[in-house]
Amino acid sequence: VLKSDSMQYNLFDFLRSISDPRRGQGQRFSLEAVLGIIIMAILSGATGLRGIERFAKVNKSDLVDIFGFKHGVPTFGTFRSILSALDPQKLTASFQEWMSTYAGMDEVYALDGKVMRSTVVHPNDELHDFVNIVSLFGHKSGLVQAFEPFHIQAMREDNALRQLVDKLNLTGVTFTMDAAHTQKNFCLDS
Repeated sequence: VLKSDSMQYNLFDFLRSISDPRRGQGQRFSLEAVLGIIIMAILSGATGLRGIERFAKVNKSDLVDIFGFKHGVPTFGTFRSILSALDPQKLTASFQEWMSTYAGMDEVYALDGKVMRSTVVHPNDELHDFVNIVSLFGHKSGLVQAFEPFHIQAMREDNALRQLVDKLNLTGVTFTMDAAHTQKNFCLDS
């Protein structure tokens, strides 16, 4: 878990601050433990809920020791129900607020857009759509400081980048980005 002098709290403190959408009765696993496992699984290369469940099973003894579980590790159903119940907008806003504690660590940021895997709808017609995500990566800290998901049918990547930068209100920093964003009319006043 990363911690610096400028940070208010570490990752697990942040995860503890997220409102648990489950009712209190019958909870075997804390929300921060389940989300922590999901993060560890993704960082280890897991994709999808089955991959996260596989990660938990393979690392069962370590996870039981780390989190003090009494009933094994969470299963597919637990991961699915928790992720389905969380509000993605609130979670994104909370994450970006937490990451803002890193603000000021970097003077150079990379802006980039990527397509989110398995998000395509209507792939075989002209109305096809998929989710993209633009992110702000700090060169010095090595961290994604903020991100903004958007649908390709609703917005272009350059507009999403501008929205992200405007929302962060960064000044006196340098941005690096793809050549496609170096058009005459694309100007960032930061």
